[in-house]
Parts: sequence; structure tokens; C-alpha cells
Amino acid sequence: MKLLKEVEKIFKKKYQPFVMPMDGYRNIYKYIEANPNEKSKYIYPKNDSYFNKKYKQYITTGYYGFSTNSYMPEIWTDIIDDLVELFILNDPSFEIHQIKVKFGGVRFYVVSNVIEDLFEINEFIEGKFYSPYLMY
Repeated sequence: MKLLKEVEKIFKKKYQPFVMPMDGYRNIYKYIEANPNEKSKYIYPKNDSYFNKKYKQYITTGYYGFSTNSYMPEIWTDIIDDLVELFILNDPSFEIHQIKVKFGGVRFYVVSNVIEDLFEINEFIEGKFYSPYLMY
């Protein structure tokens, strides 16, 4: 089964690029460090704890699950939720090893024996979920 078209539809409907709140900062972490009163604006209900609880049965033993620890845009967390729901709907044995932010992008380390185009989907996701402002 191929799902890239469905993934593209999710992004087309919801995606927004990462936008820094103010110029002069090399990344969002430096911005929050300089403006601690702004931190709460970048903490969302759909965080690592939320995802790890919601998808616990799909996180393979010995792996990290969700570990973004990031101030990525809230809409990105909604898209991640939609994507994982899509994958599970189409492959009930879908496995999550780790979903994290690395080198400014969101990386999906997942396994499916049903989703044939998972590699292409990962490339698409990494191309969309990237911002130099998410790099440390």
C-alpha cells in the first residue's frame, strides 16, 4: 500500500513553515533563552508526553518514542498526530522507534511491513519539517 498522496494531502491542508518570532537570533532556543517570558507561547498540549502516552502500544520496546523537545510550530504537532493516525489506520502493526528533531528537521524512525513508500514519505516529511531555526 502506498500513502504518499495521503501524506501530501495532510500537508497541503495544514502545513505552515517555521517563522522566527523576531530577527537577530540564530535559533528559537536562543530566542527563548533571551526572552523567557515567551517560552509558554511555544509549549503545546501535543508534546512528547502526550504522544508517548497516546501511541504507547506502537512504540517498540527499547526505543525512545517521541523525543522532539522542541519549540516547533504547533501546527507541526497536529500534522505529526495526523500522520501517525494515518499510518496506524493503514497498518495496525506499525512501529514507532523514534520521532525527534535532528539537525533542524523532524525525523521519523518508524517501521511498517504494509506501507510500501515509507522511505519516500520520510523524505517528503523531512523536506517539509525543516528549519535552520530549530538547530541548536
